[in-house]
Amino acid sequence: MPRGLVRAAVTVLLSAQVVALMLVGTYARVEPRVWGFPFFYWYTLLWVVAGAASLAGATWLLRRAAVRPDVR
Repeated sequence: MPRGLVRAAVTVLLSAQVVALMLVGTYARVEPRVWGFPFFYWYTLLWVVAGAASLAGATWLLRRAAVRPDVR
């Protein structure tokens, strides 16, 4: 996988969480509730888990690109 493509994928993975949480109007509400928790709380906690997964994926991609440099 070319390094430019790897960097683009990492950028998308890491910026998705930032962009989603900056759009406050999409999650600034109480309903629907899950197990009694308002939407705001479980939505942001969901993004914590998704952010950890995307950070792990970005790290894996960058390490894989470093181990297998492009052959030209």
